[in-house]
Amino acid sequence: MTTIRLAAASLFSAAAICAALAVFSSAATADETPGSEAPAKPATGDVQVALTTRIDAEIAKVWERDGVIPAPRSGDKAFLRRVYLDTVGVPPTPAEIQAFAADESSTKRSGLISRLVADPRFGRNIADLWVPILLGRTSKNKGGMDHVLATWLARQINAGTGFDRIIFDMVTATGKMSDNPAVAYWGSKDEQFTPDFAGLASKHFTGVQIQCAQCHKHPYEQMTMEDFAGAASFFLPLQIGKSGDKPYNPEVKDARVSGRGKKIDAEQIKKLDEKQRRKLEERLKYSNPKYLYGDTAKIEDGTLWRAAWAKWALAPTNKQTQRYLANRFWSFIFAQGIVNPVDDFNSFNQPTHPDLLDALASELLASKYDVRLFYRAVLNTNAYQLSSSGGSRSNSTGPESWHYAAYPVKQLSPEQFFGALLGLTSDPAALKEARQKGGNTLERIRKEAELAAQKKAKAKEMEGEDSDEKPKEKGARPEKKKEEVFDLDALDKLEAFYNEMPDEWILRRQMCSTYASRSSDDEMLEADGFTLSIDQALQVMNGAVTSKLSVYKKGLPLFEVLNESKDPETRAKSLYLRVLSRSPSPTESKRTLDYVAQAMRDGSSIEKAWEDVLFALMMTTEFATNH
Repeated sequence: MTTIRLAAASLFSAAAICAALAVFSSAATADETPGSEAPAKPATGDVQVALTTRIDAEIAKVWERDGVIPAPRSGDKAFLRRVYLDTVGVPPTPAEIQAFAADESSTKRSGLISRLVADPRFGRNIADLWVPILLGRTSKNKGGMDHVLATWLARQINAGTGFDRIIFDMVTATGKMSDNPAVAYWGSKDEQFTPDFAGLASKHFTGVQIQCAQCHKHPYEQMTMEDFAGAASFFLPLQIGKSGDKPYNPEVKDARVSGRGKKIDAEQIKKLDEKQRRKLEERLKYSNPKYLYGDTAKIEDGTLWRAAWAKWALAPTNKQTQRYLANRFWSFIFAQGIVNPVDDFNSFNQPTHPDLLDALASELLASKYDVRLFYRAVLNTNAYQLSSSGGSRSNSTGPESWHYAAYPVKQLSPEQFFGALLGLTSDPAALKEARQKGGNTLERIRKEAELAAQKKAKAKEMEGEDSDEKPKEKGARPEKKKEEVFDLDALDKLEAFYNEMPDEWILRRQMCSTYASRSSDDEMLEADGFTLSIDQALQVMNGAVTSKLSVYKKGLPLFEVLNESKDPETRAKSLYLRVLSRSPSPTESKRTLDYVAQAMRDGSSIEKAWEDVLFALMMTTEFATNH
């Protein structure tokens, strides 16, 4: 390995491993399901402009209070890479960079934001942000549940479905996953129990962690074990079934709750096995649904309890859910919430900008949870478009990150990082080939089903031949073999979801699953960023994809760069533009050209010398951030 590769590897590995009191309303549930209530005002461009102005005013108010001087406005190239990554999850192409640079209109940034938020990749990016939160990346995604949920989420976002409706459909999902993809949210939870369901749903969709009160009074909230039991009871009827057929196709339903309040003799309990005992204890403990800090739900039919909880959580009077979702989406854009941690609203966790959070929450409700409007409003703010360098304070401490005095440099998520890697290739056939080579569970099941059908037909044919040749012996029992059962209808439907995913998207999601599993900590935690383990850094540096992308081959960046121009400076500029979305500085250009010249004097081919340069750029911290 050459010196430049070693230097780049060292740099990247260092970066890789070192790098509001809010409570629920006690109001009764809304009569309508989410999405059915008319918004308080139309979601027009005027509303977007008003929200953008309000956001900047609230942030400026804190600047003035704390003596903060913000950074200057970002340059076009920094803004361009930033906004592409935050909306469509990948950096801009050289052609997109050049087109933006050629646009001299005063509204080119707002126009670009509108186009990107309307791009189909926007929904995929939002799905990539939410699915790891809801399912994780690797541990329980049997049969591609994460891909099913991601495809469905992207479809809903791109269709303009309100996020409250999306949450409602996930929480209340019933049926088989192949018929109702929202069931995928529950599919990975088939080995969990009622209190787990309640704790996850509360954290995922309302930002309140109630599980601390499961076994004792909450240590710092006015939340008792009875409060937890009441909230958890809404999920008692939830049942997640698995047939054992292939493909894995979980089925969710709600059972009618019987025997509520019935006393069971202790001797009867002892006779039950562990699983039966657990179910019985749950029925006795979690059979009286009660809204958190509110009234008991007067609904006898247990099959309606999940829907009742979802309606309550998403009711217009329930400000907590609105504030949490506004906070969560804000954190996707600014790398931190107005309340942190973003999913732990409690009495000690105060918002940095309470009026701003309330304004975002109110507008989210008024727009019927329009995620695209939210993004357009935030991305058009002065706060979002500040430079990442600069910002000061009248005292010597300097501004805090939550002052938003400069835009934060964020590490790319695994999906964004691998999307940036795959985006370097200009050969669609190469992505198709990589997808086919990678294979997927459903394709393997399809082949297994076809082989099993052939074997069964052949066995039947042979059985017929044997029966003609000799009579059956009396008392002889044919040996029974357990046959695998294939649900071809479900397979067809699940494959349709998989095939709906573009090659680049499915590939980067598959790569992320592999990357997340490269965890060497004691608790085997999954990785969300590039800071967890040396194994992960080595995978990126030495992985097959990284190595293949940096070689001189048709359809890959280096082939095009070297064949577009013979001029070394033009080549350096083109390579920087493709990898880092910017031109090199004079110092960087000179260092690059000096290295290439020296490598060739030492006997390297010109292609190998430029391969080293490309590899080094791909391994920089700058490539792994939104800079």
